[in-house]
Amino acid sequence: MKGGPWVDMPLKRVFVSPLAGLWGDEPQSDADDITVVRHADFQRERFVADGPFPTVRSVPRHQSLPRMLAPDDILIEKSGFPGYPALYVPTRSEAAISSNFVARLRTVAGHHPRFCWYLLQHLYRSGVSRACSNATTFANLDFDALLALRIRMPPLEEQRRITTFLDVETERIRRLARGETNLREKLKERRSALAQGLVLRGLDPSARQHDSGLPTIGPVPAHWGVQQNKTLIREVEDFSTAGDEELLSVSHLTGVTPRAEKNVNMFMAESLEGYKRCKPGDLVINTMWAWMGALGIAPMEGILSPAYGVYRLDQSQMVPEYYGLLYRSPAYVAEMTRYSRGVWWSRQRLYPDAFLSLKTLLPPLDEQRTIVAAFQATEDSMKELDSKLDCSLALLNERRQALITAAVTGELDPSSYRRPQELEAA
Repeated sequence: MKGGPWVDMPLKRVFVSPLAGLWGDEPQSDADDITVVRHADFQRERFVADGPFPTVRSVPRHQSLPRMLAPDDILIEKSGFPGYPALYVPTRSEAAISSNFVARLRTVAGHHPRFCWYLLQHLYRSGVSRACSNATTFANLDFDALLALRIRMPPLEEQRRITTFLDVETERIRRLARGETNLREKLKERRSALAQGLVLRGLDPSARQHDSGLPTIGPVPAHWGVQQNKTLIREVEDFSTAGDEELLSVSHLTGVTPRAEKNVNMFMAESLEGYKRCKPGDLVINTMWAWMGALGIAPMEGILSPAYGVYRLDQSQMVPEYYGLLYRSPAYVAEMTRYSRGVWWSRQRLYPDAFLSLKTLLPPLDEQRTIVAAFQATEDSMKELDSKLDCSLALLNERRQALITAAVTGELDPSSYRRPQELEAA
C-alpha cells in the first residue's frame, strides 16, 4: 500500500471538539442577523448553502463568532439522522452558523477535511456512528461515544490521493444518478399532465366545450356541470376517543398513506386521542400545505392530525378517485391557492369555509369512472418504470457507498481500481 503505514487512533485525534450550533431568536436587528444552517437544509450528500429562503436568526456576536462556518467544515446531525455528515460548501457571501440540532466538526492539522467527510459517511452508512446515540424519545448523537471510535488513518498524502480518487469516481456515479433522477422527474411531469388533461378535458378532445368560470381551469366539456363544493361535499369532524386507529399521513407526493410506511423523523404526540377519523373515500387536505397539493383520498379508515381537513363526498354524484386526481391537479391547486389565506405564501392556509366555497367540475358519474380507468391503465405502466428507476438509483447508491468504504478503510488501492464498463460513459 502506498504512502506509508495506516495508524490506529480514536476519532478525537482527528477532530477538534465538536461545537454545537445555536437557534437564536427571530431577526431583530441587522447587526446580529445571521444565516442558520438546519439539518432540514442537508442534501443527503453535502450541504450547499444556496437555498432560496435561508433561515435567518438574531444571535449575539460573542456567541456567533466562535461558531462561524468555514468551507469544508463538516456538519453532523445530532438528531433526526444522528451521525449523518454533510460537507459545508458555501455559495453565499454572508456568514453562517449551524443550528442547535447540527454540530460543527473541524479537522486538526495533518488530516484532510474531505477524506474525513468520506470516512464519516462510511461510519454512518455502516451503522457505526448511528449506534452512538442516546436512546431517548428522539435519538441524539453521543459525541463522546462517536469520538471514542477507533479508526485507521492513512498519512496525509495518502488521504489526499484517496480523496482525489473518490471525488472523481463518486462524481461519475452522481452524474448517472442525476440522469436517472431527471428521468423520474420527466415521468412525474408526464403523469401530472396526463391526469390534468383527463380530469379537465375528458377523453374526447373534439367534444364541444364551454367556459368553466374558473380562471385557472378554463374551458371544459360543455355537458359537464360546475357546482360549488359545498353542494356536494361536507366537512367531517369525527374525533377519536381512544386514538388507537391506523395513523395516516398526507403528502403532496403520495397523497394519503399510512404513516408507518413513511420514514418520518418528527416528534409524535404522546396520545392520539382527539385526532380526526376518516373513512375510505374521504378527501383529506393538509390545511397548511394545500398550496403544494398536499391532499388525497383516504384509502382506508384511520385517524389524522386535527390540523387536517376531512371532507365527505356525495358518492352518488362523485367518484372519489376522480376528485383525488382533480384536486391534486396543478390547475385546481392553483385555484385553491387563490382562496388560501396567510401573510406569507409559504404559510397560506386553505380553511374549510374557503374550500367549500370553491367551485368544482361535475362530469357524469359514468364518465368519471371511465376517466379514472383510463388514467389507471397508463399509471400502472408508469409505476413499473418508476420502480425500475428506483432500483437503478438504489444500485448506484450502493456502488458509491461500497467504493467509499473500500477506499477509506484501505481495502482498495486507487491505483489498481478498474472502472466498471457502465461507468465509462458517465
